[in-house]
Amino acid sequence: MHNYTDVLYKLYVYYCADMARKPLTKVVEQIREILQKEGELSIRQISIKVKSEWRTVAKALELMKSLGTVKERKGTETKREERLFRLK
Repeated sequence: MHNYTDVLYKLYVYYCADMARKPLTKVVEQIREILQKEGELSIRQISIKVKSEWRTVAKALELMKSLGTVKERKGTETKREERLFRLK
């Protein structure tokens, strides 16, 4: 049986390896691929699928919006104000 601290250390190492910093260009490519498949998604949904932080995804989407590759609208399905993005 494994020692409890060994298991925690392995989980920590796995988590840190998965959270490595991605270049913004790679995040933009992944967002484009996801939006082609899924259609319209929120920032949170995109960040979960890309496995990147919300701020990074928001920055990439703002870049894509300024370049004219994505379109944004406000969602009405939830009580919270939600920003939904789709490809143009």
